[in-house]
Amino acid sequence: DIADNFGVNKKVFSVMSRKLIVILEDANVAEAISLVKNKGVNKFPVIDKNKNLVGIITVKDLLIYACEVSDFLVE
Repeated sequence: DIADNFGVNKKVFSVMSRKLIVILEDANVAEAISLVKNKGVNKFPVIDKNKNLVGIITVKDLLIYACEVSDFLVE
């Protein structure tokens, strides 16, 4: 089977990242940008104080936010 030859039948667990870099939901945007810059991540889970997943933030999210703030400052 071609899928077996390319390893696409492997379970996600066997190829996922195990060292998670997370951010708390009440962190500010500067902290998220710092994680991108210092850890080299482009997306990471957002968790609450009980370590429950509440979302994912991406570089795209941060860029869109920066553009929106920039537009506001220009007007």
